[in-house]
Parts: sequence; C-alpha cells; structure tokens
Amino acid sequence: MIVTSPEGVLAVRRRDKNPLGTFPSGEIEADESPVEAAVRETEEETGLEVVAGRILGRRIHPTTDRLLIYLAGRPAKQANIHAVAVVDKRELEEARWLSRTEVNDLMPDAYEPVLAYLDQDHRRPGA
Repeated sequence: MIVTSPEGVLAVRRRDKNPLGTFPSGEIEADESPVEAAVRETEEETGLEVVAGRILGRRIHPTTDRLLIYLAGRPAKQANIHAVAVVDKRELEEARWLSRTEVNDLMPDAYEPVLAYLDQDHRRPGA
C-alpha cells in the first residue's frame, strides 16, 4: 500500500535490508480481497489505520515473479500519523515517513506508476 500524508509516504525497512526501503505489504489471505489485505498488513506492520484508495497498477515483480498490486492509501481520520512504529519486529526494523527524494534514494527501482502517483500533491485533505 502506498500511504501518503502531509508527512510524506509511508515506508518500511526489512531486517535483512533487502531492499533498503519498501512500502507496507504482505500476502493476501484466502478470505480477503487485495484491499482488505493491504489495509490489514499496513496496520500489522506499522500500527497505522489506513483507508484504501484506487489501484495504481499491477505487475509481476521482475525479481520475485510475484504478482504485486499497488494501492493508494491514506491514514484513517482517527489515525495518529506521528505514532507510526514497527509493530512486526520479526520482519521489520524501521517504519517511517519518507520524502519523495528519499523514495528515489532508497527505492531506485520503484514501479513507475507509483512514482508518478507520488509526484502528485497529497497534502490536501482527500487527495
């Protein structure tokens, strides 16, 4: 899930640091939709309640050969964007808001439709 707020875009770093930065993500369980999985995984990994938006794109990842579905998201109205933290300490070592420049630095191979989405202004309410 590509979660944006006035603080930037939400990212996590895996303990194995491969890759250096990524967006909250995970497996879709048998009884849930991609949207439900993205919302659940984001909260399980970072503690942030989110609302899903539109699908930004789908692709087979060039390295893992797994289907990836990229969803836009925003913090839920009641969510505290300053309380983002690593909840899943087994897999992750960091959760934080990145600037667009930091996304370029930490995710040089990011999916182009995601980068185009991040180039839009998401600071406005409901953006």
